[in-house]
Amino acid sequence: MKSQLDTNYLSGAIILKYSEQELLDATMWDLVDQLWAYFLNLIEETIETGESETFFQINNFY
Repeated sequence: MKSQLDTNYLSGAIILKYSEQELLDATMWDLVDQLWAYFLNLIEETIETGESETFFQINNFY
């Protein structure tokens, strides 16, 4: 399995809940390192300015 992984482009999902509300689930997947970078940028900007936003397009391929 290791030989089939591309560690430069690792797709996955981050599941994020606040209380009982699911904010992100497994259907909202992307490259995992980029998802974490988006979140870190959002957190940093929120701390600095009090608000932040980003665009996240959800593509459901079935």
